[in-house]
Amino acid sequence: MQKEYPKKQLEEIEELVSYFIAPTMESMHSTGGAVDALIYDLQDDCIMDFGTNEGLIINLNDKCYPYHPFISPQAKKNRKLLIDLFEEEDFVVDIKEYWHFDYGNASWAAEKGENHAFYGILEANNAQYNSL
Repeated sequence: MQKEYPKKQLEEIEELVSYFIAPTMESMHSTGGAVDALIYDLQDDCIMDFGTNEGLIINLNDKCYPYHPFISPQAKKNRKLLIDLFEEEDFVVDIKEYWHFDYGNASWAAEKGENHAFYGILEANNAQYNSL
């Protein structure tokens, strides 16, 4: 992003990046209890249509809400399949991203009404990484 927008300040670059990659301390992915998923259709040899994606590229907009009413009937059917597959395994779908599923982290605990999460965000131990 810095190469694409060389005149932007670091804070502006970080904001742009945050649309695609959640900051480490703010992402449920940092817990190990979150996964992003879509479904690949072997018969049609493509990633299914979920209403905002072109293959793996997801156009981030308000239609990313899992149960958005203004997507095609096929996209609704595909989202239902995706969500049902994960819910059968006790995951919960993110309230704003139909492709994001949580298990055992704070988002999962809140949605399930649990008293606590199993997984929390870990702080990186810089000494550990420096020794690699």
